[in-house]
Amino acid sequence: HLGASSFFSEDTAGSIRSINLKTDGLLIVDFEDIRSVIPNASSSCGSEALLASLNSTVFQFSVVDRVRYQINGSCDTFFEWLQRDCVDIGR
Repeated sequence: HLGASSFFSEDTAGSIRSINLKTDGLLIVDFEDIRSVIPNASSSCGSEALLASLNSTVFQFSVVDRVRYQINGSCDTFFEWLQRDCVDIGR
């Protein structure tokens, strides 16, 4: 009621396929295909908000130096959904 919102809800619960932290500090977060559950994330403002939310979550852990998001094992699929190029995001 105060105006705060989130892309995440009961509809997105269980949408993470795997999380893998590599020894070099790379965290790989692989999602199920969440594109139809979070359709507004593909807008420019939506993609910024989604990435900000995800990044603030993963970078709270000091062992994570950078993160790669994927959908069904594909970084390209995740970032094409957000109208961007696949990248590892650093702190």
